[in-house]
Amino acid sequence: MKWSAFLPFLAALLLATVSAQTTCSAIEENIDYAGNDIEETTRSSAADCCADCANTPGCTVYSWEKIGTSPGTCFLKSRPANKVYLQGSRSGKVVLPTATCTTIQENTDLPGNDMGDPLQLDTVGQCCSYCAYTKGCVAYVWVLRNNVGTCLLKSSRGKPTAHQGARAAYVSNSPPVPSPAPTPAPTSASGQCGPILANTDFIGNDIVTLQRDTTALCCTECLATSGCKAFVWVLRDGVGTCILKSAAGSASTFPGASASIMVLPTPAPTPSPCPVVEYDVDSVGNNILVTSRKDYRDCCGDCQATVGCSLYVWGPDFGGRCYLKSKKGAASAYTGSRAGVLSLTDPIKPISNVKAGL
Repeated sequence: MKWSAFLPFLAALLLATVSAQTTCSAIEENIDYAGNDIEETTRSSAADCCADCANTPGCTVYSWEKIGTSPGTCFLKSRPANKVYLQGSRSGKVVLPTATCTTIQENTDLPGNDMGDPLQLDTVGQCCSYCAYTKGCVAYVWVLRNNVGTCLLKSSRGKPTAHQGARAAYVSNSPPVPSPAPTPAPTSASGQCGPILANTDFIGNDIVTLQRDTTALCCTECLATSGCKAFVWVLRDGVGTCILKSAAGSASTFPGASASIMVLPTPAPTPSPCPVVEYDVDSVGNNILVTSRKDYRDCCGDCQATVGCSLYVWGPDFGGRCYLKSKKGAASAYTGSRAGVLSLTDPIKPISNVKAGL
């Protein structure tokens, strides 16, 4: 037999084998997974979309719709994200092979490092499988949002933090390579000493007077003493004298004295609970509440304080409004808007200045 004649038969055989081995989840009625489309196929039945998805590289979910007089269309998608109600739509997921993840950490979140939109998956086991078969994913967090299983894939482990109801784990076959910790600078947690001011005294505010041979030792004493904000060092009868101060006070000239003011460390900025902001985009539907805010950054706090809110869209209309939403809908253009997704670990803050409700 010639190979040219055999190849079409071989391709058909492989296709049939893959299709026969493919399993999809039970069909979800009146459900669409908006966006992330890869390809479209024409099928008269939603069940026929399963094999099409399995035979399309990157496809993990499909939505089937009958539009007009067409027999039906399979929308093949890369991710089961943005789950929305759509009358007549029928959706299903390809069942991925079971993966191995570490022991689940209950009531734990891994903030940051999110890979794309949250996935809507029914079980924590499915979340494990999607992470294991997603390039670059090493950890995940699964949580119920409005009674919908939500899976957040992570590109790195991050720092575990407490979050009621969240379940976190790592992919067993992709442990992160530990990086050696950098050697810390030889400074106290309370700060460091500023430049030495020659021939300078700080009048008053004395805490204690010590005998120390050098300004460096005087600096160390100030760093180790609660409430010390400055020091003056001077030779008295040939003995090094260190005077610790609760405040710098007024500086005055004093020949031979050396003074310094403590430099406090700059606190790390508090990370935004809505770290990623998208511009000029709207997320259609799923509104919970509308608040009036001139600054879009205030929407994040409103979302934190609203039960069930997972993202916001701010619009410049009517002086600025925050549209608080339970989940993402279909994306559409909205000039001047800002959209942000709330992370899982935000503390609840009281809402204020609510102007309108839905």
